[in-house]
Amino acid sequence: MKTAAIIPALNEQAQLPAVLEAALQFVDTVIVVDDGSQRPLQETLIADERVRIVRHQINLGKGAAMTTGVMAAQSSGAEA
Repeated sequence: MKTAAIIPALNEQAQLPAVLEAALQFVDTVIVVDDGSQRPLQETLIADERVRIVRHQINLGKGAAMTTGVMAAQSSGAEA
């Protein structure tokens, strides 16, 4: 069973690398939804094929970020 964690994030460049490292111990894929950060998170995150970053150009809120994350997880084949 392929598993994914969804992490909505806004301007979390400093804290996110440690969160990703911890989450990857428990799931196959981590989907980070950059919800309109001033500086795109893509520029500061670890390069790992198990981490997928989806970006909203503007902040749409946590609910929209989670919805985007679920759709990204489903399209990547995650079952849980």
